[in-house]
Amino acid sequence: MVRVTWSAPGKVIICGEHFVVYGGLAVAAAIDKRAYSTVSLRDDRIVRIGSKQIGTAEWLDGKLVKESSKGVGDRLEAYRKMVEALLEKYGRRKGVSVTVDSQIPRASGLGSSAAIAVATAGALLDALSADFTTDDVVNASLVAESELHYRPSGIDPTVSALGGVIRFRRGSKPQRIEPQKAFELLVIESGRPRRTGEMVRKVAQFRELHINLFDKLMEVSDMVAEEVELAIQNNRIERLGSLMTVCHNLLRAIGVSSRELDEVIDRALRAGAYGAKLTGGGGGGAVIAVASEEVTRQLISRHSDRYTFHRVVLPQEGARREKAEGKEGQPG
Repeated sequence: MVRVTWSAPGKVIICGEHFVVYGGLAVAAAIDKRAYSTVSLRDDRIVRIGSKQIGTAEWLDGKLVKESSKGVGDRLEAYRKMVEALLEKYGRRKGVSVTVDSQIPRASGLGSSAAIAVATAGALLDALSADFTTDDVVNASLVAESELHYRPSGIDPTVSALGGVIRFRRGSKPQRIEPQKAFELLVIESGRPRRTGEMVRKVAQFRELHINLFDKLMEVSDMVAEEVELAIQNNRIERLGSLMTVCHNLLRAIGVSSRELDEVIDRALRAGAYGAKLTGGGGGGAVIAVASEEVTRQLISRHSDRYTFHRVVLPQEGARREKAEGKEGQPG
């Protein structure tokens, strides 16, 4: 039996989320928490998708025939569509089993759904012995992301597939940003789930009402993103922090922050962090901060009863094959 496992990382957006949907510049990075997906080729026509965090569902010819509990099929439907699109594209008339296990906190703005899609697409293409590229993995992942999120820019699966720190603009080839040495971000979960679709719609409404203002804010965001890139390249961490705070204030201006996120950021800044911002869709989810070792330890010590902290060293590797059984050769 052919069985292949791939993994893909979650992500943080360091600058430019939401503006990136409308062609703005963004900087994003892969993090060290990963999603794992194991694909096994079946002899029947069943497509079975199981998640250790959600449950299991089975489909036959596109129709849900079994689920471990009510609603699981709906929650996994986006991945089913991606899997079946790939099976059809590569002419496979039999089914597959997919088993997913993710370390990435869900509804946190850390790219859990994109990492699952990237890992699953990579594993399935590998299992099918397809001749494929990173772009093929990203494009396949966007089938799932388009089902899960309103107007995805593509930044999440792109940085998950590529890894590292990247400069991203919709419609352009992403470029790697190479820091002189590794650096650390502090990821702080606010405790309130992120609401990406709702926030994207909210920004669309803001832009419709204030198109000239939005365009000016996007120009400023692009300028800040350029400076963020330079700060990362030159390991100017204090400058990076101050720029991240500017990014957050731009996101507040278009209405995607929340009381909970602002509270986390205020606590980080009052403790002496160089800077902090929301990351991802907003409305909830996670905050990223840059701080000295002393301030990082103080924040964790003082607030670990209130928030969940993750110390993340950048850059990190992108999607990769973890294991392959029953086939020869390496993925394309």
